[in-house]
Amino acid sequence: MATNDQAVHDFWEGCESGSEAPSEPVARALRAAHDAVLRLELDAAREALDQSQSALGVGPWEDIRALLVLRVRIAGAKRDEVEAARQSLATFAASPDLDRATAARAHHQMAVASIRAGDLLPAEEHLLQALDGMTGVGRVWVLDGMGQVLRGLGAFREARRTWTAVLDRKRSSGDALGVAITAGNLARLEFELDNVQAAAALSRDILTRHTAELPLYTTMRHRTLLLEALVTSSQDSQELASVRDALAREHSEASVGHPLRGYAAVALARAAARLGQGGVTELLDEAQEALSYDAQRGLVEYWRRELVASTETQEAWFERVRPHFDASPMVFEPEVRAYVRTAEAAARRGDLFRARALLESADARVEASNNPGLRHLLDESAVRIDPAGMPERLIRRYAGADMTSLAETRRVDNTIVFADLVSFTQRSNELTPEEVMDTARSVFELSSEVLKRHANMPLSYLGDGLLAHATGPDHGPRGVAFACDFTKRCDNVTRVRQALWGDEPLPLRFQMNVRCGVATGPVVLGTLGSLAKLEFAAIGMTTNRAARLQGQAEPNQVVADAAIGGTWMASATRESYRLKGIDGDVEAGRIQVV
Repeated sequence: MATNDQAVHDFWEGCESGSEAPSEPVARALRAAHDAVLRLELDAAREALDQSQSALGVGPWEDIRALLVLRVRIAGAKRDEVEAARQSLATFAASPDLDRATAARAHHQMAVASIRAGDLLPAEEHLLQALDGMTGVGRVWVLDGMGQVLRGLGAFREARRTWTAVLDRKRSSGDALGVAITAGNLARLEFELDNVQAAAALSRDILTRHTAELPLYTTMRHRTLLLEALVTSSQDSQELASVRDALAREHSEASVGHPLRGYAAVALARAAARLGQGGVTELLDEAQEALSYDAQRGLVEYWRRELVASTETQEAWFERVRPHFDASPMVFEPEVRAYVRTAEAAARRGDLFRARALLESADARVEASNNPGLRHLLDESAVRIDPAGMPERLIRRYAGADMTSLAETRRVDNTIVFADLVSFTQRSNELTPEEVMDTARSVFELSSEVLKRHANMPLSYLGDGLLAHATGPDHGPRGVAFACDFTKRCDNVTRVRQALWGDEPLPLRFQMNVRCGVATGPVVLGTLGSLAKLEFAAIGMTTNRAARLQGQAEPNQVVADAAIGGTWMASATRESYRLKGIDGDVEAGRIQVV
């Protein structure tokens, strides 16, 4: 059997396109292992890998087998095992002897492992490297992973856009399993955004159209999602009972300890409680054994608290379970509901100070998630629990300062960042009104995680861009770091959109590239407006200079005051500008971010 790069490339392309399996025994066994991992049938994958081992020598086919072994290891890893598996995979991916096709798949798998660990920024970089090294159907699977990263970073609109496009690609190719996997990701996203009916419709459609073509764990995943949706919202007890019975049969066939069996057990426990049936505790015990990550443990503990009688106080329960929530990099509905339940209990016993502290902690977690569904849930609950404290929370959230600070006008050293979307005026004439607003909202969602990471605060959203500021120690380097990483994030999304678009250049109206200006110095902070509308603002020459420097930047560039230090400024090209409204020359650095 030929073991050149073309043969390896053809092997991977065949796996990902679902074409006929190769005739050679080693390649056939490796293909069987690949397909079994995709179906989440890990025992079958291990058996196929064992069969392939005896016929292998050193070289590309051994590399393929080694990568598949690592895939199986990561797919079956518990919480305390995943980091060691990631390290092994990182060592493998760093090998200079890997052929291009296998190296790209190694980066893809590194991204999968990083997503499982909640480490989304490395996952994003690995996916982009995988995208550069792949052609054909494999790129669609990489883009599926990018949807998971965007979702985790709070860019929900871009995640939905990506998964919707990937779903269309997979449908057009007739890839039933791929369609089901992406539809499951999209259904989970809609569920998290409180679009329960949309989530149910996606899973119901998959089960109606494709059940006969799909492996057990894929149908079980969709039936679990559908049952969750029905338990949450449906008055149709007949459909609920029917879906529960079908899921119970699949649950009994699945391997004990499989994570999807654990999620199914949680859904079955909720359905049993809804229908007044027994077995709730046993199902939750099983789920606890199967689900080992912190967010998963928090999920099980939350539903145990809701569904099973207990003498433990709400406060004691929350303090016992809270470490699971705190350790999870992502925020899900059970965590927010746990905060709400505990705040309600504190308010009932007259401890309003504790209730407010819990609501503030929950607010910080929800803000970090950027999830509008969780925001609605928390605000609705906070109004009920502590109506008097709601105005303060809203002012702090939208103005970036508390009432006391807003009442003051003060001069401070600050760093101002202006960022705008390139050619937004032109695209506004080419897109529908809905597309224009969706584009602007996507830009703001993309900024959220980067603002938090570099401790910058948005001052205002300007339709096609934003104005942000940084205060405190190292505010200059932090402002530049935000501008550069935000520029990079937007370019990454443009690369994803280009990959979804195809070989032709992506039209300007769909590109997401930005340019930024950064200035540091004194500003006057205070409120502007009237009783009808107040806005927290930064006024002064520093703000004006940031706007003028932004006008000097090209797409994917940041132009910043030369006096600012930091890692990014070390790579800047020093230039001198004459800027409108500013006396004398302005020394600045031009950073080509990508």
